[in-house]
Amino acid sequence: MAKTGMTIDEATKRIAELEAEVERLKESMPVGMSGWLVTAPNKGYTGVTLGVMFRGGQAFIPDGAGAEKIAKELAGDFNYAVKRVEDWRNMGQDETEKVRRSMIDVISIPQVM
Repeated sequence: MAKTGMTIDEATKRIAELEAEVERLKESMPVGMSGWLVTAPNKGYTGVTLGVMFRGGQAFIPDGAGAEKIAKELAGDFNYAVKRVEDWRNMGQDETEKVRRSMIDVISIPQVM
């Protein structure tokens, strides 16, 4: 087992702090964040396609310039499943959890050139 230099109590406290930070970040996310949930044929795919970052076979493309065009291109050219999402928080729990894990990738919104 790896040594962290922390006691169990310190580690437990740190975990609680990090969980609280995650909750604060979730609350600060825009309500009603709409866009496109894209699922690759390979559920284990992690990588970039057309400038969109995928993790665990899924990506979320928030609405913006070129978002719909890229979503349709992923569906048409790469056979990815594309689902319109009006509020990512109202998706099914499994989908929401997958997207939540990769929300940091939203800041790498694809640019249309």
